Amino acid sequence: MPAASRSTRSTSKPEKSVLAAKAAGASARKTTASTTTKQAARRKAKAVSPDQRRHYVEVAAYYIAERRGFPGDGTLEDWLQAESEVERLLKDGLLNS
Repeated sequence: MPAASRSTRSTSKPEKSVLAAKAAGASARKTTASTTTKQAARRKAKAVSPDQRRHYVEVAAYYIAERRGFPGDGTLEDWLQAESEVERLLKDGLLNS
């Protein structure tokens, strides 16, 4: 009976290392998939037309001004902040074209 216990123990150790290796492989594949997704998002960001980009900036600038209570003195700052935010969102692939 002790021999059977030993064989069970010895088979469980390799199983753990196999599982660890599978987990490491899955982690590597997940990283690669994430990188591929980011690259696709960057390509997609380039596909947005200038008119569509301008529309995104206009809408974002409106909402930025709304948050500030629509004071008339900050329109340029609102527009520049909106451009920055839209560019970041397009770069990250978070806006649809």
